[in-house]
Amino acid sequence: MAGSVTQKGLKGLLYGERGVWRPGDSVYLNFMIEDREKRLPENYPITMELYNARGQLQEKRTSSKTVGGIYPLYFATSPDAPTGNWRVKVKAGGAVFEKILKIETVKPNRIKVDLNTGSGNELQAEDGKMNARLQADWLTGSPASGLKAIVEVQLREAYTGFPKYPSYIFDDPARKLTKTEPRVIFDNVLDGEGKANISATLLEEDLAPGMLTASFQTRVFEKGGDFSTDNVSVKHSPYTSYAGMEIPENKSAVHNLRWASPIPSVW
Repeated sequence: MAGSVTQKGLKGLLYGERGVWRPGDSVYLNFMIEDREKRLPENYPITMELYNARGQLQEKRTSSKTVGGIYPLYFATSPDAPTGNWRVKVKAGGAVFEKILKIETVKPNRIKVDLNTGSGNELQAEDGKMNARLQADWLTGSPASGLKAIVEVQLREAYTGFPKYPSYIFDDPARKLTKTEPRVIFDNVLDGEGKANISATLLEEDLAPGMLTASFQTRVFEKGGDFSTDNVSVKHSPYTSYAGMEIPENKSAVHNLRWASPIPSVW
């Protein structure tokens, strides 16, 4: 499992030794940070927060120990650990890096599940509404027709930034998206071709301070009750345009305000 993201001049990578763990397993999680601008001192302490599938804080620790520039963040789950999407958050140098960890009573998927939001790694939503296409096929190649499917979404705040304006602040401090629980946006049967069109409202009000991360979990159920699952997270832009502010200092240490209003096309 691997994934990297760049924030505030820092590039962080969270990865484990595999993609799914069972309750009771040890999770050998590691964090790497690339600091080309040398903003952080050697052995800079990072903070890790671990949340279980119910959104409860399981563990919080600060570590400055590295092995070859890699922070080991190992932890163990209990045999009765709640299954689902766990989340790990690492804070370093004012930047926050997150990763979804799957803790499951593992059964191999027998159905290929594909939730297509139509935008790759970025999700656009008109007036808070999104449209997606769900396709499910048996691994033998035939469509998973007439099977029940459930799609859940969970929204989280994400860093808002644009490459052309690296020193500007775009997140609105007056707005706060409180932690949302996973919400069902589709609960129905697939058609004869194993397909379904999904239309859902992601946010009822303009509560987001900026960019969000939308995490989707899709489950397709066999007639006997077993199910195959798929998890995907995409960047979600709840607004069509953004205004940012920079407060640079002149030679007299007086702050001058400058504004920028990029649109999503400059990502």
